[in-house]
Amino acid sequence: MPKIAKWDKGVFESLLTDEAFNSITPEQWELYLNKVSSLGRLESVGELRLENTSSFTSFSGDTQSTAVYTVPMNFTTGQAHAKLVLIHTDELGVKIQHIKFLSDHLMQ
Repeated sequence: MPKIAKWDKGVFESLLTDEAFNSITPEQWELYLNKVSSLGRLESVGELRLENTSSFTSFSGDTQSTAVYTVPMNFTTGQAHAKLVLIHTDELGVKIQHIKFLSDHLMQ
Protein backbone atom coordinates (compact mmCIF):
# COMPACT_ATOMS: atom_id res chain seq x y z
CA MET A 1 0.00 0.00 0.00
CA PRO A 2 2.82 2.49 0.60
CA LYS A 3 3.82 2.15 -3.08
CA ILE A 4 0.26 2.60 -4.30
CA ALA A 5 -0.28 5.63 -2.05
CA LYS A 6 2.42 7.50 -3.98
CA TRP A 7 -0.33 7.92 -6.61
CA ASP A 8 2.05 7.25 -9.49
CA LYS A 9 0.54 5.81 -12.66
CA GLY A 10 3.70 3.79 -13.32
CA VAL A 11 3.36 2.06 -9.95
CA PHE A 12 -0.24 1.13 -10.75
CA GLU A 13 0.86 -0.18 -14.14
CA SER A 14 3.50 -2.42 -12.54
CA LEU A 15 1.13 -3.83 -9.90
CA LEU A 16 -2.11 -4.28 -11.87
CA THR A 17 -2.86 -6.93 -14.44
CA ASP A 18 -2.56 -5.65 -18.00
CA GLU A 19 -6.31 -6.09 -18.42
CA ALA A 20 -7.07 -4.02 -15.30
CA PHE A 21 -4.61 -1.26 -16.16
CA ASN A 22 -5.73 -0.97 -19.77
CA SER A 23 -9.45 -1.04 -18.93
CA ILE A 24 -9.49 2.75 -18.60
CA THR A 25 -8.18 5.50 -20.84
CA PRO A 26 -5.21 7.77 -20.03
CA GLU A 27 -7.68 10.59 -19.37
CA GLN A 28 -9.61 8.41 -16.93
CA TRP A 29 -6.34 7.49 -15.19
CA GLU A 30 -5.60 11.17 -14.74
CA LEU A 31 -9.03 11.80 -13.22
CA TYR A 32 -8.75 8.74 -10.97
CA LEU A 33 -5.28 9.61 -9.68
CA ASN A 34 -6.29 13.23 -9.06
CA LYS A 35 -9.26 12.03 -7.01
CA VAL A 36 -7.52 9.36 -4.91
CA SER A 37 -4.43 11.52 -4.36
CA SER A 38 -6.72 13.98 -2.58
CA LEU A 39 -6.62 11.48 0.31
CA GLY A 40 -3.22 12.98 1.05
CA ARG A 41 -0.17 11.32 2.51
CA LEU A 42 -0.42 7.78 3.85
CA GLU A 43 0.21 7.79 7.60
CA SER A 44 -0.41 4.15 8.53
CA VAL A 45 -1.69 0.83 7.22
CA GLY A 46 -3.77 -1.47 9.40
CA GLU A 47 -4.04 -5.23 9.37
CA LEU A 48 -5.27 -6.78 6.14
CA ARG A 49 -8.58 -8.62 6.37
CA LEU A 50 -9.17 -11.54 4.03
CA GLU A 51 -12.72 -11.35 2.64
CA ASN A 52 -12.83 -14.22 0.18
CA THR A 53 -10.70 -16.66 -1.81
CA SER A 54 -11.32 -18.83 -4.83
CA SER A 55 -9.28 -21.00 -7.12
CA PHE A 56 -9.86 -22.84 -10.36
CA THR A 57 -7.87 -25.03 -12.67
CA SER A 58 -8.52 -25.08 -16.40
CA PHE A 59 -8.55 -28.24 -18.48
CA SER A 60 -5.02 -27.39 -19.60
CA GLY A 61 -3.88 -27.50 -15.98
CA ASP A 62 -3.37 -23.78 -15.44
CA THR A 63 -4.44 -22.70 -11.96
CA GLN A 64 -5.69 -19.24 -11.08
CA SER A 65 -6.31 -18.17 -7.49
CA THR A 66 -8.10 -15.01 -6.41
CA ALA A 67 -8.15 -13.36 -2.98
CA VAL A 68 -10.14 -10.33 -1.87
CA TYR A 69 -8.68 -8.21 0.93
CA THR A 70 -9.80 -5.09 2.78
CA VAL A 71 -6.98 -2.85 3.98
CA PRO A 72 -7.64 -0.12 6.59
CA MET A 73 -5.45 2.95 6.22
CA ASN A 74 -5.02 6.40 7.70
CA PHE A 75 -4.24 9.37 5.48
CA THR A 76 -3.72 13.01 6.34
CA THR A 77 -7.40 13.53 5.46
CA GLY A 78 -8.66 10.69 7.69
CA GLN A 79 -9.48 7.03 7.55
CA ALA A 80 -9.94 5.04 4.36
CA HIS A 81 -10.13 1.45 3.24
CA ALA A 82 -8.91 -0.19 0.08
CA LYS A 83 -10.59 -3.27 -1.33
CA LEU A 84 -8.09 -5.30 -3.34
CA VAL A 85 -8.76 -8.24 -5.60
CA LEU A 86 -5.48 -10.09 -6.05
CA ILE A 87 -4.98 -12.73 -8.71
CA HIS A 88 -2.24 -15.35 -8.78
CA THR A 89 -1.25 -17.35 -11.83
CA ASP A 90 1.90 -19.28 -12.61
CA GLU A 91 2.49 -16.94 -15.54
CA LEU A 92 1.91 -13.57 -13.80
CA GLY A 93 2.65 -14.30 -10.17
CA VAL A 94 0.52 -12.05 -7.94
CA LYS A 95 -1.08 -8.98 -9.53
CA ILE A 96 -3.92 -6.65 -8.58
CA GLN A 97 -7.02 -7.32 -10.64
CA HIS A 98 -9.12 -4.58 -9.01
CA ILE A 99 -8.61 -1.85 -6.41
CA LYS A 100 -11.18 0.46 -4.90
CA PHE A 101 -10.62 3.14 -2.27
CA LEU A 102 -13.43 3.84 0.19
CA SER A 103 -13.39 7.02 2.26
CA ASP A 104 -15.73 9.72 3.50
CA HIS A 105 -13.26 12.20 2.02
CA LEU A 106 -13.75 10.74 -1.47
CA MET A 107 -17.53 11.10 -1.14
CA GLN A 108 -17.30 14.90 -0.95
